[in-house]
Amino acid sequence: MVFVCDEELETLQLSCMTNICFDDEAQNYIPTTLMSINANLWLGHFIFRKDDNGNGQLVFRHTMSLRSTSVQSGHDCLKSLIDTAIQECDRFYPLFNLVQTKDVSNPAKLNLALSDCHGIS
Repeated sequence: MVFVCDEELETLQLSCMTNICFDDEAQNYIPTTLMSINANLWLGHFIFRKDDNGNGQLVFRHTMSLRSTSVQSGHDCLKSLIDTAIQECDRFYPLFNLVQTKDVSNPAKLNLALSDCHGIS
């Protein structure tokens, strides 16, 4: 996780990198996948980033305003930011895994991976 604070805008941005790498073929499926995911996210968004070697990585980004934030509420905001990033990365891990393995030909699998699960297993 990387945090960037912008004092002028009074914001804090969190970037949480996933541990899944995508080869060139799998990267072809990323734009459509991210459009499907980001269209339904209320907090934050996923981006795709390539490093200097051409390896692709998904990153969850979320920016939060720190205006009128006390030290205690700032601590709570930071905890919330981290919790949200972990939750969203975990939530879409099955879908990212399908894209990584290029197992995207079955729409039912993709819809299931995009679905929110509720309850206790």
